[in-house]
Amino acid sequence: MPLGHSRHRRRVIVPLIILAAAAAVAVWGTRNESRRTDDVRQYVLAICQDIANRRDPTSRLGRLDPFIATQMVDFLRVALNDLPPSLEGLEIQVRSGDDPEFGDGSATHTAMIRVKDRDTLALRIVHQDQGGDLGIVGIRWP
Repeated sequence: MPLGHSRHRRRVIVPLIILAAAAAVAVWGTRNESRRTDDVRQYVLAICQDIANRRDPTSRLGRLDPFIATQMVDFLRVALNDLPPSLEGLEIQVRSGDDPEFGDGSATHTAMIRVKDRDTLALRIVHQDQGGDLGIVGIRWP
């Protein structure tokens, strides 16, 4: 085999390997973020279900200041009161990153709780990859 042919093969194969590795990392990152977003949505839904069913959700609230937690629970109790037990009319919109207006960069996700098509409460949430721990680090009334 001529020497030039081997060199040409390496010039083609090495970039293809790099592109394949980059594609694999991109697919993994997208799937991982999708899983984390779903974790946050389920976390917020569980809090709303607790409140709607008159259960105490404070054990789920993580690092949130107890005074703010009480205000949040009382506020959501009133907001969710008009919804049926199935919570039809509740929507939870989750996006990656902290609240651009009010965040300090400590939240990994922001969840907007919407009741009957109205923004009701924004939660700043931390999702720890290790162990999947979630906690609220801040709230904002729209």
